[in-house]
Amino acid sequence: MFSKIKNVSQRAVVAASTAGVAVATALFSGAANATLDPAVATSLTAIQTDATSLNGLVMPIVLGIFGMLVTYKLIKRFGGKI
Repeated sequence: MFSKIKNVSQRAVVAASTAGVAVATALFSGAANATLDPAVATSLTAIQTDATSLNGLVMPIVLGIFGMLVTYKLIKRFGGKI
């Protein structure tokens, strides 16, 4: 019986600490974004735009290589059975 009470109290402590961390994160992240310098925000937006355009250029190459590897493995696996 005491072990059940101990387990319930431990779960309550974990839940309370998790909720506390979530609330603290929300509060501090809001304060950090509110004091962001406009020049820093502009440069971060430029970096994000560059990363998005680079992703658009690289993703077809990555997917093509992945498709070739999958095709090669399938041919190797099932080609010997023909």
